[in-house]
Amino acid sequence: MNIHLIFSLLSPSLLGTDLAALTALLLGSSRTRVITWMGISLVIWSILMTVGSVYGLKYINGI
Repeated sequence: MNIHLIFSLLSPSLLGTDLAALTALLLGSSRTRVITWMGISLVIWSILMTVGSVYGLKYINGI
């Protein structure tokens, strides 16, 4: 699996997106790849957090 993909998907939970992007650039990734994968990661994390919030609130209200 591509290291850029793994790093961009895990970095919001580990470093935050700004530090993750800086780290990726310092490790030699191209600017275009960093922007692309960070954008994809942002969409995936947004969907996961939205779904988790909706179902989490339904679970809490059901108790």
